[in-house]
Amino acid sequence: MRNEFSKVALNFSMQWIKFLLTIALEKSCSSRRLEVSRVELLLQVGTFCVAVGALVAGIEILNFCFVNYVSSHVISQVYLLHHS
Repeated sequence: MRNEFSKVALNFSMQWIKFLLTIALEKSCSSRRLEVSRVELLLQVGTFCVAVGALVAGIEILNFCFVNYVSSHVISQVYLLHHS
């Protein structure tokens, strides 16, 4: 009887250890997935920031070119009007 009790206790202990190891492995994999998710999120945010920066820079360059184009033509037209 005592021998059977020790076998049952040992079996229960082994099952409990397997259960704890399973939980630890799942937690470890979950943590790794969470780290990967964080890295992916940082890459996505960085890509978004670069895209917005490029968009703003493109708009500013187009605005600068347009203002220079218009101002040079307006100045030339005003000059031609006054000197004709």
